[in-house]
Amino acid sequence: MEDHAGWRLRLGEDVCRAYAADPAVAATAVVGSVARGWADAHSDVDVLVAWSVPPSDVKRRKAVERAGGRIDVDWSRSTAAEEWTESMAHNQGRVGQLWPLTDGEYSEHYFAEGIHVGVSGFLAGTIDSVAQELVGDCRPRDDAEILAAAVVNAMDVTGGALLSAWRSRLAAYPDELAAAIIARELAVDEGWWAVDQLASRNDRPALDAVLGAMQRRIFRILLALNRRYLADPRPKWSAQELALLRIGPGDLTRRWTSVQTGPAEASATTLQSLFEETLTLVERQRLAVGVGDARRWFRHRRAVSHPPV
Repeated sequence: MEDHAGWRLRLGEDVCRAYAADPAVAATAVVGSVARGWADAHSDVDVLVAWSVPPSDVKRRKAVERAGGRIDVDWSRSTAAEEWTESMAHNQGRVGQLWPLTDGEYSEHYFAEGIHVGVSGFLAGTIDSVAQELVGDCRPRDDAEILAAAVVNAMDVTGGALLSAWRSRLAAYPDELAAAIIARELAVDEGWWAVDQLASRNDRPALDAVLGAMQRRIFRILLALNRRYLADPRPKWSAQELALLRIGPGDLTRRWTSVQTGPAEASATTLQSLFEETLTLVERQRLAVGVGDARRWFRHRRAVSHPPV
């Protein structure tokens, strides 16, 4: 069997050291599926870089060069869209890209040794602020959770003491944060009320969108119940993530997978049952969030009308 994770981990460590050669880099780590041992032939190499001071574009470019990559498109330039189109055509999709600071992140994507490398750079102070936002203020936000999950599941390469300190801080996942996430996920959604209608017609494109939304809802609630941060909003690697949960409905992985493979009406029924059981688990945790309204709403269905006899 090919060792996709091991090969990519070695490359990720090399990328981390290339960045750490800059004294302004406080810590580096391999993150994502590679760090968790889940990588396959389609996996990128994802790297987290913590900068002690804001990096210049020159510093970032030099780090990319040390890692064996190149930047073809700089999205801070007005000509970036044209450069991207041309590079995609000439480089068979292997395009190195550098983005300006966006939502606190310095991002570079490029290819090294034929593998796509994604670098997410943050100021150390930004990671401190994210930990405070989640653990101190109990304010859920997808981007903050994704960064927290990266830190918690990272394979440290340099600056391990700093990463360990963040990890310890994030491990104190408060009940109030779990309750806030669950309350958000239980908000009214008018898509689910059409699930029986779409299933009875076997209208798969529309039905799959509704089923997918419910799966994401259940997934997010279960992560919160297990005090685990969201690693990807889609979500990816859901079967692997669910297998790690201590709190969850019985036979979860098999039932979860059957939603994608089973008949339309059976898939809808399975998800409704998983949702109801998940709400029961929320009640057992005695969090400060009510589930009664959600039970009633998500049992609601579009009206069915028949001609008079």
